[in-house]
Amino acid sequence: MAPAVIDGQAVGPRGHAVFTNFANLAGLPGIALPGRPSVSGLPIGFQLVGPTGADGLLCALAREWEAAEPWAAWQEG
Repeated sequence: MAPAVIDGQAVGPRGHAVFTNFANLAGLPGIALPGRPSVSGLPIGFQLVGPTGADGLLCALAREWEAAEPWAAWQEG
């Protein structure tokens, strides 16, 4: 479910994903990964987009990121 408000600003049903459309339209594989929260606690993330057929590479990169930066630990505070 998409958030209705981001940083105090109301957003539409796709307001959280305004920067993903180019990859979707081009049919490119992409993956969104969490980053460490900001000092004030706001969530930070990034998106990786690869060339056609690079789904496995993106999944491998995500697996490496999870091993190096286990995001579940960030939730514990």
